[in-house]
Amino acid sequence: MIGQRQRISNEVKIEYPRIAKTDSMNSKKLLILASLLTIAAGIIISIISIALGQMQMMLFLIFPVFYAEGLVPAIGIALLFIGFAALFLSTIISAAGGGARSYPDEESFDDIKVREREKPEMKAGGVVLIGPIPIVFGSNWTIAIAAMILAIFLVGLMLLFLL
Repeated sequence: MIGQRQRISNEVKIEYPRIAKTDSMNSKKLLILASLLTIAAGIIISIISIALGQMQMMLFLIFPVFYAEGLVPAIGIALLFIGFAALFLSTIISAAGGGARSYPDEESFDDIKVREREKPEMKAGGVVLIGPIPIVFGSNWTIAIAAMILAIFLVGLMLLFLL
């Protein structure tokens, strides 16, 4: 039975069991941490493999290409793939709201309505670099100008390392 029924005068009130959200939140954070550590271990093993000459890295257009011989580089690449897959899975689980849920009561609906009215204004922007060509976007002019300055800096840094 999902909930327990209580009879209050003539109306029936269903009480749902409260489940702490901390367990599901901790498991999500643990999955993200494990995936990031797996990616870091894969990067470290790949760098060691490159230093030992068992792995080579080349760029094809803007895509990195790895060529490896031996077990150690294969472990590094496998850790990278597993880490990125786990990170992708953790974002899907977080977006889907997976894990334990508690059912809100009427008082928390009032809190939700108050929080919806008090939303702060969001400002966002960014830079997408496709090769040496920056694409700048922003929600207002100040963010867009800051993104343009960032794009100029990144293109200059890229030219510095390529020349």
